[in-house]
Amino acid sequence: MRRVMKLVVSALLVGVVTACNAGGTSPAGGEDGPFTLVWGKETDPAGINPLKAGDIHAFEIFSLVYEPLTQPSEDLDVGPGLAETWEETSPTTWRFTLRDDVAFSNGRELTSADVVGTWAALKELDVRTGSFPNVDTMTAVDPLTFDVQLTAPMPDLPSRMELFWVLPAEELAAGTFNPDEDLLGTGPFVAGEHVSGVSWTFEANPHYWRDDLRQVDRVEIKFIPDDASRLAALRTGEIDFTMSSNPDVRTILEGDPALEVTVQETTDLYYLSLNSTWTGSPFLDQRVRQAVALAIDRQQIIDTALGGIGELTAITPRAFADACDPAGVLGAEGRDVDGAKALLADAGVDELDFRLTVVPAFGALRGPQIAQVIQQNLQEIGLQAEVGVLDGGAWLEETFTNGTFDATLNWFTGGGSTSHLLSYMDPERAPILAHLVGDDPATIGLVREALALPPGEERAAAVAAACENLNEQAFFIPLATKPTVIVHRTDRVEPVLNPIEPVQMTFRRLAEFGRAS
Repeated sequence: MRRVMKLVVSALLVGVVTACNAGGTSPAGGEDGPFTLVWGKETDPAGINPLKAGDIHAFEIFSLVYEPLTQPSEDLDVGPGLAETWEETSPTTWRFTLRDDVAFSNGRELTSADVVGTWAALKELDVRTGSFPNVDTMTAVDPLTFDVQLTAPMPDLPSRMELFWVLPAEELAAGTFNPDEDLLGTGPFVAGEHVSGVSWTFEANPHYWRDDLRQVDRVEIKFIPDDASRLAALRTGEIDFTMSSNPDVRTILEGDPALEVTVQETTDLYYLSLNSTWTGSPFLDQRVRQAVALAIDRQQIIDTALGGIGELTAITPRAFADACDPAGVLGAEGRDVDGAKALLADAGVDELDFRLTVVPAFGALRGPQIAQVIQQNLQEIGLQAEVGVLDGGAWLEETFTNGTFDATLNWFTGGGSTSHLLSYMDPERAPILAHLVGDDPATIGLVREALALPPGEERAAAVAAACENLNEQAFFIPLATKPTVIVHRTDRVEPVLNPIEPVQMTFRRLAEFGRAS
């Protein structure tokens, strides 16, 4: 088991902190009173509908209210969530059985009809169906049992269900629940007062089925967009915990025992996509894409743009036993500027100007800094990158809808198995991502072969073959892992975090956070 890395660190201006906290009361409440946590969060989510919202800010809210069918264990094994058991009854059919003690926060019991109705709503919108490739239909067998019918074998379906949040289908069909405006789930909290962009309160769900594990009675979220301002709010005791994107956070806070930094490993990774399908792209030639891959200094990205928080990675997240070797990525073991120049010369390219887009709004907060490193690296081989920072809507339109981009930098969640990201490389399985990935038939064939196999040596070999081909194609270049940095007050709260988080739900166990001892 990998371990969460904890570093006790201290804040600047210790005297100011001491003065501010002297005689103060904790937002977390007294020792015997209700336990209220104050969370400093960078922004309100752009949307709250689990059927279509897919950014990290939405996922963090979902984890308070909604629950998925399966949950990852601390070792990244697939464990029960709302579904208690599952079995593969044929190569293209899985049967799941729900728990019999779960109710929504309005008191109505969860049934298999809610799962079936959620899938129908997902298919109708067709925004997040790429997370469940090969899933065709879901059918209720009895009130607690449902079958999932597939168009092709999918051995990792249970891990995919870590992203399947169940909505109240009865209320959805009746029109008494609007997921764009309302939050109604089976999770530990119910939404309270919300002041857009300012604050949001969540109260305990009185019908929560795991109430024996609950430690937190109330969550107050304060939206504080600026990272430095959130750290200042921690120092003064205005908030109890937050996440930080500042690569120097450990140095900035060095020395104060009241503050602790936790670096949580994830299966997420930063990537660079070079458009190999749009006729207007300068990266249609594989040799040019390979030259870019060879010229990028990934270790410089980790050391400077990410402050040493991150590791080299392949397309499949390194946290999994059958992950591909990061050393196989072109340029991963060290830049090869001469090799990059030779490839460009062979392609007849002396110099090249292109646009590199980044989208911090979706959680790639260090994207601009990573892009600067890449920009400097590529200048050495005659490639000039114009870095453009886009808002979320503009990026989605240019990248997903139109596909009219040269190169883009963002991040993906790695999910609960090696197949999660690998399936993105098949445009038929994840059509919304078709412009981000290539359309080489041999590559797609290798990807499909790997995805069809159950875990084991044969699958690991097939995954390695697919990764080798993808590395040579170089349209999707993995850059570095994307851990999560959490900072909390040791005099207020004891966080409960999984050592590795596969699907962006860092605070999935927030209800279990304890009072500081």
